[in-house]
Amino acid sequence: MTAELPVMPLGIRLLNANTALWDGDAEGALAAFRALVAEAPAMRQARYGLASALMAAGAADEAARAIDEARTLHALEVVGLTEVDLARCRSDAAYAAQVADLFYGASMVAVASVIYGMAAAAGGHSLQSLISHGLSLHHQGRTEEAIAAFRVAADRTGDAAVAEFLLPAHFPAEDGVARHAAEARRWAARFTAPRPEPAFDNAPADGRPLRIGYFTPSFTGTQARQFLVPLIASHDPQSVEVFLYPQAEEPFACG
Repeated sequence: MTAELPVMPLGIRLLNANTALWDGDAEGALAAFRALVAEAPAMRQARYGLASALMAAGAADEAARAIDEARTLHALEVVGLTEVDLARCRSDAAYAAQVADLFYGASMVAVASVIYGMAAAAGGHSLQSLISHGLSLHHQGRTEEAIAAFRVAADRTGDAAVAEFLLPAHFPAEDGVARHAAEARRWAARFTAPRPEPAFDNAPADGRPLRIGYFTPSFTGTQARQFLVPLIASHDPQSVEVFLYPQAEEPFACG
């Protein structure tokens, strides 16, 4: 009589699949993760691993679908630990938006984005929840989805301040600098009044540093600081004289 071999626990199989991926065996890891997902479809770790293996194998589109499925499973798992009524989230847009706002406020942006998606499917967003949905996507690096959300908000309102959300959303995109510039031009064409070309009476710059001015709401109190500091610091003080114009008084001097 032949003894039956014990069934390998899912945790061990997950470890072996991850080890194959870490060792550079993308094909072996992909097969292992596919088998795990087929056997345990609610196992989010297997779907995260499948997404990584797909990326390693060069299947970016399928990897994006896998990471989206993993993210949704993970979010629902987290929400399931609370007293949130998921059934109501799927049918009551206002309730779902309020739940999503709470998760967004707790910096759980991936969970928030899933619930904001339920709000949209249940009947639509208010303007604020639509913007928050876009921000929750933007903070995850889900660039094109964030742009789409902000575009809907901008088109719905025709408001310049709302349309401004589209500007930083384009920076992380592929070819982001060019796309941001194009979006900035669209914003200007839509929301600024035409004016004649300016005429400058400045003396020639020969023999003196080039004077550059930077305008921003704040140089020290916003996320722009991490990008502006290295930019400003890289100027050659022998060639450039920098002027900073914050919208309000800064809490400390910018040197």
